[in-house]
Amino acid sequence: MAPPSKKRMVDESVDNKVNGTNGDHSKSSLSTTATSEEKAQWQGFCELESEPAFFNVMLKDFGVKDVKVQEIFSLDEDSLSMLPQPVYGLIFLFRYALDENKQEASCPDHVWFANQTHDFSCATVSLLNLVNNIPNVDLGEHLQSFKDFSQGLTPDQRGNSIGNFEFVKQIHNSFARKMDMWNIDLGMQNAYSDRKTKKKAAPAKKGKVVTEDDYENDENAFHFVAYMPIRDEIWKLDGLDRQPSKFGKFQGDNWLSIAVPRISERIQSLASGGIEFNLLSLVRDPLLNHQAELAVNVKCLQSVEGRLNEVNPSWKEFANDGSNEERSRQRSVVFGADEQCGLTDSLINSSAIPAPVITQLKADCPSKLMALRQELMTSQAGLRRAILDEQSQAVDDRRRATERRCEYGPIVHAWLAKLADKEGAVKELLEAQR
Repeated sequence: MAPPSKKRMVDESVDNKVNGTNGDHSKSSLSTTATSEEKAQWQGFCELESEPAFFNVMLKDFGVKDVKVQEIFSLDEDSLSMLPQPVYGLIFLFRYALDENKQEASCPDHVWFANQTHDFSCATVSLLNLVNNIPNVDLGEHLQSFKDFSQGLTPDQRGNSIGNFEFVKQIHNSFARKMDMWNIDLGMQNAYSDRKTKKKAAPAKKGKVVTEDDYENDENAFHFVAYMPIRDEIWKLDGLDRQPSKFGKFQGDNWLSIAVPRISERIQSLASGGIEFNLLSLVRDPLLNHQAELAVNVKCLQSVEGRLNEVNPSWKEFANDGSNEERSRQRSVVFGADEQCGLTDSLINSSAIPAPVITQLKADCPSKLMALRQELMTSQAGLRRAILDEQSQAVDDRRRATERRCEYGPIVHAWLAKLADKEGAVKELLEAQR
């Protein structure tokens, strides 16, 4: 991500060829929304907030399956243990401050890493740096083709390729609003003007793709950095670094126990300077875990009822002999494939019955088997609620993204124009606010 430049009046004598718009927005107006064609032709990247809903919608639109971004509110052990497993990586957003760290001499073959070579693209770069290093993840057709194509490229070449990858770019810029595009173009135009007027460019700092001066001198500059385990190593994937940074090894699934103290130190150093930050996690979509647990539950129920048919064929007469409320509750129980819960016959059939349940199924006592059936139905209610909650969250993520993509400027402009048509209406409103 790059900081916004200080706003100045546009100098028409400057060579304005920035972001593919020739710096000319004269034929466009802030009273209208940016069209799909305008966004597709625009060569910049819009700035994105650290909002899990936006990241989740982007990942789905990219075609990546079975992953989810969740916010982390605390780094204590109990909070981290509640994260869905496995945790594939972390995304750290902070108000930029230089972090000296040892980088690799070159990017290892087993690490997919891209530089951030375009301003404001760090949200997309950090996501791609993460998902392209997750073993066996379904990237979707477009990202998988891009990963295969870019496998032999250097980090800076991959970064340039991201900027030319229209599929990803259009999804990123679906969040762009016309005012965003204007401000970014103006900032780039001003930066270009500054470079032309300088007699000698300042020497670039070692180890960076983009000079940090603008970040360090601009208090509004935010940046995304990814942390993740790759094989048995923990890596920091910062698009502004020339190469990725390895800062530890781990065994088993405890990579967070090594990475979190390092990130905590970084957070403390930033907090001492009053610098804002935010932390997100990229995890396996918990919906999959809930559906797998429901599949096991349903298979156990089917097995229990099969065993009851063997022990006492008339068991259903007793099962239905309850209150209206109990019968209604039983009617909501899932006993097979269920479209609403995303439960398929193949998922149920491939599930394994837990050993304790297998032992209980050997019982010849109908009352014990009925008790087991009741226990399974009771626990299933919580699983169904968890699935519906995740599905509802996905719908809400899409709603939030749709609202973010909406341009409210033209609506406000039209409203003010209507007020202006009424003599003295705007003046009265302004005076009322004094």
